Amino acid sequence: MKLTDNVPILMVDDQVENLRALEAVLDGPGLTLVRAQSGSEALQLVLHHDFALILLDVQMPVMDGFKVAELLRQNPETRHIPIIFVTAGMNDLNLQFKGYQLGAVDYLIKPVALVVLLSKVRVFCDLYRQRKEIENFGQRMEVLVDARTASLLESQALLHEVGRMAKIGGWEIDIASHELIWSEQVYQIHGVDAEYKPTLASSGDFYVPESREALREAIERTIEKYNPFELELQLHTPAGYPRWVHAMGRLHVKKDHSRVVAGTFQDITERKQAEEALRQGKLLTEYLLQTIPFPMNIVNAQGKVLFMNAEMEKVLGHDNVTEYCWHMYRNDKTQCSNCPLHQPIRIGKTSVMEGTEAMGGRTYDVYHTGLIYQGQEALLEIFVDITERRKLESEQRQLLAHLEQAKSAAESANQAKSRFLATMSHDLRTPLNAILGMAQILLEPGALETERMEYAKTIFDSGNTLLAILNDILDLAKIEAGKMTLQRKPFAAPQLLLEAQNLFQQLAQEKGLQIRVECTIDPDQLYWGDPVRLRQMLNNYVSNAVKFTDHGHVRLVAMPIASTTNATDATDVTDVTQTIDTLRFSVIDTGRGMTSAQRAMLFLPFAQLENTGQRTLAGTGLGLSIVDNLVRLMGGEAGCESEPGQGACFWFTLPAERVDASIDPRSVRSLDTVAAVHKVSDNVSDNVSRRVARQTLQPILLVDDNLANRRLTELMLGKLGYQCHSVEDGSLALKAATNDSNGGNYSLILMDCQMPVMDGLEATRRIRQWEQSQGKPRTTIIALSADVFDENRERCSAAGMDDFMAKPLYIDALRESLDRWLGHVVGNSLPPTQNVTLTDVHPQPTTLPVSPDPGILDIEKALSSVGGNSSLLNTLVHLLIDQIGIDMPDIRSSVAAADTSRLKDMVHRLKGSLASVGATGALEACNALNILAREDKVSEYANGFAHLEGEVERLEDMLKRFIRP
Repeated sequence: MKLTDNVPILMVDDQVENLRALEAVLDGPGLTLVRAQSGSEALQLVLHHDFALILLDVQMPVMDGFKVAELLRQNPETRHIPIIFVTAGMNDLNLQFKGYQLGAVDYLIKPVALVVLLSKVRVFCDLYRQRKEIENFGQRMEVLVDARTASLLESQALLHEVGRMAKIGGWEIDIASHELIWSEQVYQIHGVDAEYKPTLASSGDFYVPESREALREAIERTIEKYNPFELELQLHTPAGYPRWVHAMGRLHVKKDHSRVVAGTFQDITERKQAEEALRQGKLLTEYLLQTIPFPMNIVNAQGKVLFMNAEMEKVLGHDNVTEYCWHMYRNDKTQCSNCPLHQPIRIGKTSVMEGTEAMGGRTYDVYHTGLIYQGQEALLEIFVDITERRKLESEQRQLLAHLEQAKSAAESANQAKSRFLATMSHDLRTPLNAILGMAQILLEPGALETERMEYAKTIFDSGNTLLAILNDILDLAKIEAGKMTLQRKPFAAPQLLLEAQNLFQQLAQEKGLQIRVECTIDPDQLYWGDPVRLRQMLNNYVSNAVKFTDHGHVRLVAMPIASTTNATDATDVTDVTQTIDTLRFSVIDTGRGMTSAQRAMLFLPFAQLENTGQRTLAGTGLGLSIVDNLVRLMGGEAGCESEPGQGACFWFTLPAERVDASIDPRSVRSLDTVAAVHKVSDNVSDNVSRRVARQTLQPILLVDDNLANRRLTELMLGKLGYQCHSVEDGSLALKAATNDSNGGNYSLILMDCQMPVMDGLEATRRIRQWEQSQGKPRTTIIALSADVFDENRERCSAAGMDDFMAKPLYIDALRESLDRWLGHVVGNSLPPTQNVTLTDVHPQPTTLPVSPDPGILDIEKALSSVGGNSSLLNTLVHLLIDQIGIDMPDIRSSVAAADTSRLKDMVHRLKGSLASVGATGALEACNALNILAREDKVSEYANGFAHLEGEVERLEDMLKRFIRP
């Protein structure tokens, strides 16, 4: 390799990328950059070439930068070359000091600011050029004059430049003459001007005694043994300022064979001050570490403890700083799975390991911070004990959870009570409606005896229903108030089961169910207890089982499951033995079963499995809660086992004391027997032949597309004494109301809202337009709709309707509305109507259905809609059967043609008919198909219609079984 006249710079680094980076920064005119990728390669290059500067990496394999610098300084031919250490990750001050001790002119830590690097390189390039110029000049002078003066000037110039640029002063002692020469920078270091004439004797006065003696001995050894020296000396300037210098010296033999000791002084006061500040900082840091009120330590990358403060020693009880941290803190032989040492240490970065159990089972948040300690990467660990805080947080969470549970329970209770009140409102009003309606009809003269008996039976049955509901409410109120008292009477367990079987046998048979009794309790064994409440509990279970079971059977099971015998001091003479058996009563059905969510609601007051707007089964939701509370009062417990589709087993257990054998069991069986419970009278004659409609003075126009609803309303109007004219859609109503011969002759119009061809709203708007254009008086129009939301009422009002009545219609509500608008109360003196009779449509049935499945037909709701009049209901049912025969084929064809618009109209019409008789199952299927039509889910029409068809078939089958033509 041949170096040009450019300034040569040697770059030494084992990483090619770093060399490339330096070349990218330094490359420019006037410079020759030479690479070396190892210490040995660098030494070879230096022996053969002269370099202006060496940029030397510290961390290199085989031979590091420190060793290279040491070898260069030992060679007289290379020790003059300036060395700048450029390294990464070795920012420990001790390493920097070592670099300076080896003669480096600077020590730079990567990444290096480009401006700093370039300025320092530029300085030594200038020095190199100047040195080369001086050397060339000296050579020329030596050749020309061969004079010692040139060499002296050269040395002085060199020392001057070095001192000016690097704050390094040069000095020289002539051994023969003892003459001492200082460069300008040495004068500045010692705080004197150039007029001062230094001598060996006077120069020593600047130094403190220890430094003065060390310098004297070093110079003597150099002269005697040629040993170079390197010292750090302390001095004071004449002005009293303390300073530190780094002194280097060695013996030189000049060309004239004169010997001198020459060297440099470098002002290292700032470095010493930095070292002192670092030492003080270390002392302060150690003080803080020792006094901070948290356990603290420092561990190296391998997990060995290098330092621990007094608080940590106090917690551990020792100061073994050589152990692994996981063994010391957790007594564990393996490293923690979440230990931060699994990752490289990041200097200056802090992480937190939360909720760590250590040192006696306490809980700590451990803060880890990466740092350099004792020349190596380490972690500072600070342990913050959060045991008490976690305990408080846990207690707070538990408190909040309890509060949330209490809040949720309160809200659930409030919602349950709201649902209960809504249910009570319906369940109380239903029998009350029948009672009051039938009572009103009974007060009207002219009723036949058979009709009066039918009305009286309806009042009686409804009164019993109302009484049962009120009794449940009162029982629950007594239990919750703690005022429920239990009787102590003998009872026989088998007898209770047989009574429950007899009570519900007829109802079960009507549903095709069997009730079986299985009892392993001795029939002759009597027990003390409250037989009335036990019957109530069993009857509640059996009633629910029959209600929720559509096929199969219901089993009533009783058995003893445990027995204890105690001796009691009954008298002063003898002890009496008391035997208490634990009895289990179970009611097992093959019904629909329950989900876990439904089971969770059991035995809660006010809770019902059906809380939707359409309940398929009657009930208040109080029975099971009463059972649960009663059995608790008796010292037992109640429960349920069920899965969907697998039926259910409701059970309760209770401790029962055996009755003394001296009591005759037969005497008990005659007590508290159940008689005439849940009987249904079926001997009411329905052969009604009289006309119930009376001639009215004011005709009414009835508009409804549903035949059954239209016929029902006609019958109600006839019953109230009104004459009516019926049409089936809005267009016919418009034609009838605006007919020149009839227009204005209708005293009132009952207008259905949703109809095919033309709906009630459009018909009303056109009638109002016609009245206004023709100057006709305004006819009262009352809307009839099952949609009772405010939005629908507002639409009706906006269309011009005067009033709104919700479907299904109730005769009393109809009477009140007509009386309000027509100002006419129908009296008994009105002549009978000539065109509307009950017997004109269909003959009367001889009996009412005893107990239809509430999931198919809600008979109470149906009777309530007609004021409890079974004759009217019979007519309505036959109309419904006829309407089904008309509507179902239309719905089927609409489904087949995917005619959504027509399907919605047909379904709406059928819904009106089903709602009028409380056909719960078919109505629910009808609603489901209506939703599919509204959402235009054509692909699901067939399944929806199949479901509706099945429910309608069940309804027709029930109607045909219970109502004779």
